[in-house]
Amino acid sequence: MLRQCVRALDASSGLLSLVGKDRTLDMVYTIGYASGDLDYWRRLALDAPLPLPDVVRRGETRFFETVTALQAHYPQLAGEAITSAAWAMIPLPIDDRVIGGIGGRAVASNCQSMIAPLRGVAG
Repeated sequence: MLRQCVRALDASSGLLSLVGKDRTLDMVYTIGYASGDLDYWRRLALDAPLPLPDVVRRGETRFFETVTALQAHYPQLAGEAITSAAWAMIPLPIDDRVIGGIGGRAVASNCQSMIAPLRGVAG
């Protein structure tokens, strides 16, 4: 499923995280990231003020076209070395609950092609 989402979004990489029993968001699969790139993000508190946990809690797709837009929403990321230009965060709903989320990122040349499919579904 993640591979198809990354391809459909024309993203350069992606990750799939699922809600754990202890109210965490646990990364279970990645594509296109270097070893060690995601160590901090492997397990997040579901109530963390970060993009993917927010999307999972709210059940709403979000996208950020620039680093500035991402950091405006999440100022705690201002000191992070962020190399991608665009991000898409998509919740995974099943019945009446969200069981996880998918995050995709693109380099600057892919921003518009990644974000265009989300314009109709972004919350």
